[in-house]
Formats: sequence, structure tokens, C-alpha cells
Amino acid sequence: GKERLSMLQLGPGLFKGAGATWFRDIPFSALYFSFVSQFGAMCHAQGLGSAETTVVAGLAAGVLASMLTTPADVIKTRVQCEDGKETIGSMSRKILREDGPGGFFTGVGARVSKIGPLMMINICVYESLKAVCSSLL
Repeated sequence: GKERLSMLQLGPGLFKGAGATWFRDIPFSALYFSFVSQFGAMCHAQGLGSAETTVVAGLAAGVLASMLTTPADVIKTRVQCEDGKETIGSMSRKILREDGPGGFFTGVGARVSKIGPLMMINICVYESLKAVCSSLL
């Protein structure tokens, strides 16, 4: 029959790479929201409407933030794929030694192609729900 695994049996493997994920996600979020604000102001200054501003600012911010945090994403992915003994620092040294500086940007095109549009949709949904909720209050 099928065995059920408890949380205790899964152990630390369940959280493998959590630190590396934070290492990627916290800077990404800080950069993304800063860029949304800056690009939004630039779009408004050019006379774009609210909807167009949200689309352009969300896409541009998502593309730029994902590109800048690609090295952290590469490190996170490689840490999670290893046997559990690699740290952010040891993996960074390993990537540099084996792949050179360019190794930190492996997959940047795919990441930007996914994250840019995803974050554009994310901010559009957020702004739409914010408008709906504020009209209800």
C-alpha cells in the first residue's frame, strides 16, 4: 500500500535551500517595488494613463529586478539540487570556479521571460483589487 510521510520523516529536506531562497526573494522584492515606483513616476510624467502605467511599470520592474537577482536565483537552484552540504558561499565559489562569472547568469533569458510578464500581471491584479476594495469602503 501507499505509505504516508509525516513532517518529521520529511525532515530538513523539506526546507532545503530556504536560506538561499530568502537570499534571492528579499532583494528581488525590494528592487521590484522600488522599480515599480520609479517607472510608474516616469510613465505618469510621460502622460500615460493609470492602466498603461501599471502595465509598463510592472513589466519593466519585473524584467530589471529578475535580471539583477539572477545570480542569487542560480545559487539558490544549485544549492537545492546538491546533497545538502552546500552553503550560499560555498556554492558561489563553486559556480565561479567551474563556470566563471558568466555562470551566475545561466538562464537569465528564461528567468526574465517568465518573471517580467508574471510581475506585470501581479501588479495589475493588485491595483485592480485595490481599486475594487477602496470603492467598497
